[in-house]
Amino acid sequence: MADGFPNSTCTPPRARPARALLYLPLLCGLIVSFILLLAASLALVDDRTIEAKLRQSLATGVFSAGEYPTSPYGDSGHRYDMFSECVAFSIGHGESDQNLFARLIASNFVAEPSTITRTNYRACHALKTALDNGDLKANANYFRFWHGYQVYMRPMLAYFGLDGMRRANLVALYGAILFFAVSLAPLVGGWGVVWVVAALALTGDYFTMPLVTVHALPTAWIFFSAGLAARMMSAGPALRAAVPLFVFAAGAIANFLSFLFNPPLAPTLIAFVALAHAAWNGEGLGWRAQARAFWLAAIWFAGFFLTWLAKWALAAVVLGPDFVLQDVMVSASGQHYAAAGDARAHLWLGPTLTLLFEENAGIARAFFTTAMVCAILIR
Repeated sequence: MADGFPNSTCTPPRARPARALLYLPLLCGLIVSFILLLAASLALVDDRTIEAKLRQSLATGVFSAGEYPTSPYGDSGHRYDMFSECVAFSIGHGESDQNLFARLIASNFVAEPSTITRTNYRACHALKTALDNGDLKANANYFRFWHGYQVYMRPMLAYFGLDGMRRANLVALYGAILFFAVSLAPLVGGWGVVWVVAALALTGDYFTMPLVTVHALPTAWIFFSAGLAARMMSAGPALRAAVPLFVFAAGAIANFLSFLFNPPLAPTLIAFVALAHAAWNGEGLGWRAQARAFWLAAIWFAGFFLTWLAKWALAAVVLGPDFVLQDVMVSASGQHYAAAGDARAHLWLGPTLTLLFEENAGIARAFFTTAMVCAILIR
């Protein structure tokens, strides 16, 4: 009863305005931290060491130069995304003579001059060619993302190589999923955890994911942050009152790490945890619990999108506002992506709309949603 709402994640009305003032300095502090972390990863880790490790991985066969090589796991013919990983490998390389701030904001990568628009672009082919020729130099910008995974990827590649980094990816991803499951267990019980984990296992490729850092690292953060939110909701009044601020920060960090692979999973899990907590503490699943879950999801998206906008604003300062606006608008249409060929038309957010209504994705969403509802009801 200390916060006026027993065992809830709500805060008393008089506390809300004061706490609302904390979101802006929190966002500013996170943005400054992101810039410093990226600057450190670029300044302190030598490009040549990373390039030597990548050449070694190519020679030993650990690094396949194909864009979408066949996975060693799962069904025959299943492929995984080395295309995005190869783009990530080459971010910021060969630019040590340039201004550090401009370098981390522009986020240049290695591209073949003839395919620099990314239509039918072969990222791994371009990277392998540059490594073979000894002239790995980023020549095309990718400013629309923070590419915060570089803070992890660059030192891991330099000191442990590609194979070692993939092993670390596996530990981070599976450890985060285990942490989420353990944190969720008090709210939904053992069988509820089984339902949720089974749904995740059957609707996602968690065997191959550790091979691709730009998939594994953001996903690990999603599960870890959702598990931490569950623990905070079940803790004392002070931590429960800080849940919205934490969720906002979690969204911002997710954008920092994200290459835009399944970010909605995070607010989905957090909203699910909020509903599970409401059922666990006896409040029930009425409109207050539903509104709270929706509000936490909205706060997460606010942190995610404001952090994204901050990167675009910084890019506009470095690259010019006209260039940035044109690139963002064209990229949102999907016209410069090979994947856009699967869309019904080149409409605004066409690829996204196609994914939302694609048959197999719809089946997976329905199964996952059913499993999460069952997890709460079983408890």
